[in-house]
Amino acid sequence: MAGGFGTRLQSVVSDVPKPMAQVAGRPFLEYILDYLIHFGFTEVVLSTGHLSEVVSDYFGEQYRSMTVKYAAETDPLGTGGAILNSFRFTDAQNALVLNGDSFLDAPLDEVLNNDRLMDCDGLIVLRQMPNPDRFGTVRLGTTGLVEEFEEKKPGLDSGLINAGIYILNRSVLEHFGLTGRFSIEEDFFKPHISEVKIAGFVTDGYFIDIGIPEEYDRAQSDFKTFRYS
Repeated sequence: MAGGFGTRLQSVVSDVPKPMAQVAGRPFLEYILDYLIHFGFTEVVLSTGHLSEVVSDYFGEQYRSMTVKYAAETDPLGTGGAILNSFRFTDAQNALVLNGDSFLDAPLDEVLNNDRLMDCDGLIVLRQMPNPDRFGTVRLGTTGLVEEFEEKKPGLDSGLINAGIYILNRSVLEHFGLTGRFSIEEDFFKPHISEVKIAGFVTDGYFIDIGIPEEYDRAQSDFKTFRYS
């Protein structure tokens, strides 16, 4: 999902979509594509919106060994609408979905080969975070299924957060009749979590969300070396 406006980054990034913000001399989105290539992905659909031509002009139809397609939005579709719109550009029933403005160093080989995927409708990668005030938290049941998305609670010492990596099934999303603009978390996960089986995959890998200036500044240092390049 590469269509973010970067509202909170306007002081430092104003002329490109947030995932294209320069981090240690490269667009942030480029690091994510390198990460996917490392784990064997050969095709990506980039959901673009704000200044979409900046993304397509930079990557074109091929990036390294990866074919690049674009699901450009004429009107904002929200995270959920963007995912469904992107499914139109592939025949796949299941897709790995990533946010374009955050990075989690999750072991994708283990995520994709997780045994729970055989009997679940999808999967969310979760990260234990200290002071998760700005994220909201996720409650994971003893069976390994996500049971609840909890509202932001100031003052929490730690909690599991939705780290922005999913495996989602096209038909499961379509089953609930969601169309147009909608949020994957607010309009799908939160109200329907008891009706679907969504596995949680917990990892402690490096995580950063460049959506706020402090984290964007931290990324400049952290990404000077990147092990997937």
